[in-house]
Amino acid sequence: MSTTAQAGDTLTPFPEGTTKYQMLGVRPDATGADLKIAYRRSALLYHPDRHPEEDRPIAERIFKEITAAYRTLSNADSRRRYDRALVNGYEYRETAAAEADVRLEDILADIQEYEYVFSREHLSGLDAAAIEMVNSNLMTNLGEQVVAVYPLKQPPVDASFQGTFKTGAVVLTNLRVLMPFTYEWQVTNGNVRTTYKGLSVPNAVLPLVTKLRIASRKRLSPDVLVVIEQADRSVAFQAGQRNLAKLLLIASLWGIPCETVDTSSRRADLKAALIRPWTMFAWCGVAVLVIAAIVGFFSAAGIIGAPAATAAWSARIGIAQALVLLTAARSGQGLWRWVVAYQTHDLAALLRARSTPQLAPP
Repeated sequence: MSTTAQAGDTLTPFPEGTTKYQMLGVRPDATGADLKIAYRRSALLYHPDRHPEEDRPIAERIFKEITAAYRTLSNADSRRRYDRALVNGYEYRETAAAEADVRLEDILADIQEYEYVFSREHLSGLDAAAIEMVNSNLMTNLGEQVVAVYPLKQPPVDASFQGTFKTGAVVLTNLRVLMPFTYEWQVTNGNVRTTYKGLSVPNAVLPLVTKLRIASRKRLSPDVLVVIEQADRSVAFQAGQRNLAKLLLIASLWGIPCETVDTSSRRADLKAALIRPWTMFAWCGVAVLVIAAIVGFFSAAGIIGAPAATAAWSARIGIAQALVLLTAARSGQGLWRWVVAYQTHDLAALLRARSTPQLAPP
């Protein structure tokens, strides 16, 4: 299939003989929805307003060819006439309407069919500098709007920065995924220690995204890694507990293929389900004994006597026994959740396998 170079590379017009299906990057049996998605991606990439002055003549030529191809194929009558010309080997002539100019707003207009997902999200969780950076970077000439904001408790995977991660967020728009985050580092010069702050905004342009991969790393806790792959690089972030429905919706509007990957471990999840309640119980017991020792330091009971007396008192009135039973019940609940999670997943995999047609042996 013949295509042009990606935006940012040297623009090359379509070779002679390229079909309209090849210009849009779709199969001849593409549906209307497929054509709309393909046109939105290509037209936004090659619109002349998105290219420097010296590249605009070639970009305009490519854009007009893409627009003409979409208008021909999106109309049932003109598509039939074009297919007939393609099969019989004669030239198909465009109508005057197919060569009309198209604004950037028109390219994105059909996204507004899903306008209920667009809203002015609160960015109060971001650092003030990050809020200013996001607002100043929104491409208003392309109608870019904020769709959702997810908290970012860890820096994006493979992000390079100096110092310690402080705050961040994942800002989803109808065109991009922005991941602004702030970080700090210190420099000591003699007796003077200076703290510096930095801001980084990794982002992924949705028209250039080739795949959205969502990896579930733990089944008993919401630990999800989202990887946004592009042709030359990828960015990833930990989603946490927030719902990614809007991200999946925007990805579907751009025709981005989504892949789910399960990287969870039975043994690791079982260990966490059984041991985590006892770990919390142990830490709570240590905290109580430390507090008792501090109180005993200022009393006649002493650092050793006060914790021993506290432990004996809790055992005598049944507090320790009740906490042990409660922790055991919590551990049992975790075991049950582990069994249900893995049995459900295995059953779903079995049903999918049985519903997939199997090839007969030769």
